[in-house]
Amino acid sequence: MKRGLLLAGIGLMVLGGGGYLIFSQVLNRPSKGALQISSTPESEVFLNGEKSGITPYFNDKLEVKEYAVKLVPTENAGFLAEMASESENWPVWESNISLAANVITSVNYQLAPEEELFSGEILALEKISDSKTSALAVVSLPDGALVKINNDSKGFSPISVDGLSPGNYQITISSPGFAEKTISAQTIVGYKLTVSVQLAQEKLAGVAEASGSGNIEGAETEREEEATEEEPAPVDPERPYVKIKQTPTGWLRVRMEPTTTAAEVAKVDPGQVFAYLEETKEGWYKIEYEAEKEGWVSGVYAELVE
Repeated sequence: MKRGLLLAGIGLMVLGGGGYLIFSQVLNRPSKGALQISSTPESEVFLNGEKSGITPYFNDKLEVKEYAVKLVPTENAGFLAEMASESENWPVWESNISLAANVITSVNYQLAPEEELFSGEILALEKISDSKTSALAVVSLPDGALVKINNDSKGFSPISVDGLSPGNYQITISSPGFAEKTISAQTIVGYKLTVSVQLAQEKLAGVAEASGSGNIEGAETEREEEATEEEPAPVDPERPYVKIKQTPTGWLRVRMEPTTTAAEVAKVDPGQVFAYLEETKEGWYKIEYEAEKEGWVSGVYAELVE
């Protein structure tokens, strides 16, 4: 282990069966924060728009503040990189992450051909007032996932469990229609460990596994078989407008902000058209999905008609 670390930041070791073992650690750098990122496939790491390295990534000399973190597959990422070149920075993962002093925040994500297949977790420690126990919080995407700790149901996310004895805990997060995820975590005295989890859609899990194992032809074939013919757009809609393309799921999320981690505000169907409001250089379109209601859709599955 790197010198200058004391027992107690967050490190990850991938285990069989989709589990993770988390080692909690605290930095011996009181004025600095640290960020550890792993991903499948290999990805470039951008912090606040600037390239900072390639996964697996670790930096323990970062200023304590919020960072806009983005992962972009490298040219070594096989077909994901080819797809990204056709649609600029897609597929990417983005999130805003706040670093705390003296602790490591850890990110582990699996990217996929579409955002519904993204799967991963962010783990962070924060100091609590109770110096004799530990705490554990779980948030999830989607919201309302069932959370079990050591196989004991604790309720639905987001939840927070206080007064825990420091030690190892097995956390299982599940939701209908999504692939279950299990994480083995070690909490430490005087800290709360927050686990932010994104679950992949179970229906499409086979596509993610195929893409991750290199079976690209099989993955693409499965996606093509799931696709159906596009519905015709309304006659002579007012231009410019955004038209929703075909998707493997048969619908597309509308999000509050132009990022895959933003809250979902609605779902729209292939073939539908919506008033165009604006767009980002990353390829997101802002639309009016209902009267006086606005949101963002990914340009991967939408097109601007001018």
